[in-house]
Amino acid sequence: MENGKIDISYSLQECIPSIFQLLEELDSDFYIYLSQLWLDGYIDIEMRKRKVDFGFCIELPYSKKFFISIYPTNSMMDIYYFIHEVGHGYHNYLKHNLSHYTERNTNNEVNELFAHLFESILIFQLFGNQKDVIRNYLNQLVISIPFNVAIHEFQEKLYTQQYPSAKEKKDLFLDILKKYTHHCVNIEPYEKEVNSLWLMQEQIFSTPFYYIEYSYAKLASLYHLALHSDKNFFY
Repeated sequence: MENGKIDISYSLQECIPSIFQLLEELDSDFYIYLSQLWLDGYIDIEMRKRKVDFGFCIELPYSKKFFISIYPTNSMMDIYYFIHEVGHGYHNYLKHNLSHYTERNTNNEVNELFAHLFESILIFQLFGNQKDVIRNYLNQLVISIPFNVAIHEFQEKLYTQQYPSAKEKKDLFLDILKKYTHHCVNIEPYEKEVNSLWLMQEQIFSTPFYYIEYSYAKLASLYHLALHSDKNFFY
C-alpha cells in the first residue's frame, strides 16, 4: 500500500475461474446455466472501441436468458461490477422458475437489494482473508451512498419544479452535490466538470426512485455484512 492506495494485482479475467467455482458451490444448476451463457457469448467483458463504458445486465424474458456487459478498467471495480451483474442474472434465473408471473415482477428496490447482497457475500467469500481488498470494497460501497442521495434529491427537484435552462440545472446539481459530498472540499476549479456529472446518470430520465432504492440496498448489504462478518473490517 502506498499513499493510501491499494495495489491489487487481480484482473477480472483472472478471477473468472474462481468466481465460477464459487457459483458452482452455491448453486450447481445456475453454474451450468451461466457457463452455457458464457460459451454462447452472452457475457461480454472485452474492451472494444465505442463500447458502453459501464456495466449492466439485461434480462431477456422470452428466451429466459440474460446478457451481461462489463467495460473493463483493469481495476478491482471490474470484479465488483461483474459479480453485481451476475447477481442480477441469478435473481432473474430464480424468478423464471416461479410459476406465477406476478411473483416474477419485482421492483428496483428488491432487484438491487438482491444484487448487492449477492455481490457482498461473494466478494467476502473470494477475498475474505485479504483485508486490503475488503476495505477497498467497503470504501467504494460507503462513499457512493451520499452521491446516490444527492442524485435522488436532484432528480426529485427536476420532476417537481421547473428549471428551464441548462445553467439552472447545473447550478442546482452543484449546490446539492456540495451539500452531500463536497461540503468540506473546495471544488471551485473543477465546477464546470462536476456540475455536469448528472448527465451521466441515465436513470434520472427513466426511473424515479432508482437512486434512493440503490442507497437502501447498499445500506442493507452493509448491515448484513456487519452481522455476519469480521467487525474489524469496518474500522
